[in-house]
Amino acid sequence: MKAKTPIRRALRILSLILALLLFVSFAQTYLLRNNERDALRMDGFRMEEKNSLDVVILGSSEVYADFASAYAYELEGFTSYPYAVASCPVTLWKTMTEDILATQSPQLIVVEINGALYMKLRWLYNNAAFHYILDGMPLGENKTEALDTLLRERNDEKETYILPILKYHSTWQDPADLAANLENVSGMRQRGHTLLRGVSTSTAIHEPEAALRKLKGNDRTSPLHAEAETYLREYLEYCREKGLNVLFTCFPHQIEKIKGNVLYANFMRTNTAEQIIAEYGFPFLNLEKLSKEIGLDYTTDFYNTSHLNIYGQKKVTEYLSRYLVEQCGVVPGDHGAAQKAAWEESAAWYALYSEYAEDLLQAGKEKTLSETERTLRVLESRKSN
Repeated sequence: MKAKTPIRRALRILSLILALLLFVSFAQTYLLRNNERDALRMDGFRMEEKNSLDVVILGSSEVYADFASAYAYELEGFTSYPYAVASCPVTLWKTMTEDILATQSPQLIVVEINGALYMKLRWLYNNAAFHYILDGMPLGENKTEALDTLLRERNDEKETYILPILKYHSTWQDPADLAANLENVSGMRQRGHTLLRGVSTSTAIHEPEAALRKLKGNDRTSPLHAEAETYLREYLEYCREKGLNVLFTCFPHQIEKIKGNVLYANFMRTNTAEQIIAEYGFPFLNLEKLSKEIGLDYTTDFYNTSHLNIYGQKKVTEYLSRYLVEQCGVVPGDHGAAQKAAWEESAAWYALYSEYAEDLLQAGKEKTLSETERTLRVLESRKSN
């Protein structure tokens, strides 16, 4: 009997280790985690069925504020997803694209270029954006390469990206955060996909404070940050070598005639980026210059100078989804009955979402609406009524 004691002790130790690993896995998946809408959007992308997306739109907050995938499905029948987080820099684009291609084979990748226009290193190596993208990414060559090459002095330690619980462990101190995390993640996992497909908006109207600049036909340029240009060129070369079908674009901003306007400086850098992109043979669609074609009303369609509210979101989605079909050759994929049913469900939920947002806008009530269980409960109650 004594001979078995070391074995039993070893088994107990192994059981404890296994239990600890299971707890850590559960905790950083459901409880002690980043609870921002960007993190939920990345969770949603990784829940999408393999090879089920016809289009993936990569970029920063303009993407999920200005384009609604479920509405695009209703209009044109193709599936898409906003692989996008706030202030996402060009330094992450290759890592993001590799992550997309690990599970999806989209007909087209659309890249919104705002992340190539940043002029400060702290934005090009944005700690928050790095966590949004890398926290939930499976550990492998792509994630390891990103961690080895992108982290700078201002970023968290590499270990916090491999074990995010090391960064978010203090969440346990706020019961409301714990409850919201558990509710949001478990709800999404129970459904197997996000109902609203990553969209977000604010029910506010930002009226211009000064006269707007006329942008159509304006080809003035301004240099990119040297590191931003380097990463942009490396990404373009990567896309060319991989033979990827990529459309680059710039979503609209409310650019006023104010001296030293950052958004106008970004507009001129966009023209520079367009020239660089053309060198590598990729198309560019500058929506900044197409407000009339899109039908944008700059007095009602923005919730701040950089993002569209539900009115503008629907207009850009209508224009861009039609453009992707008519000019880029995107066709609805054959994803089977279950996928069609799931996307039709998302389109129906987006209709509820749109009506709710418009009601709040008309009532003058400002609120951020994104893929959270709280928002979905409100929509469910409206559907019941």
